[in-house]
Amino acid sequence: MRTQEIDGHDSEAFQAALEERHGPQVIVANTVKGRGISFMEDRMEWHYLPLTEDLYRQAVAEIENEPMWTTIDETPEPSEAEEVHQTCATSFASRS
Repeated sequence: MRTQEIDGHDSEAFQAALEERHGPQVIVANTVKGRGISFMEDRMEWHYLPLTEDLYRQAVAEIENEPMWTTIDETPEPSEAEEVHQTCATSFASRS
């Protein structure tokens, strides 16, 4: 079985690995938890800690223009991003 190791934050590397299929394969995608968000990067506790509204907004601001959050084939429509933001904001508001 073929095994590939790639940068799990590189969407082009993922695409290339998927296109190189010649039977069964394993793709090992190395990633860093919370990459691109200053207070979360490589910090295990963010797998279970809740975000405050302020931390959520800070995280969104930090990753908005990061190329790792865009895909090769499509970029989310602004309406989709706004819907996700509204859902998260409503969830935070209901916790108060």
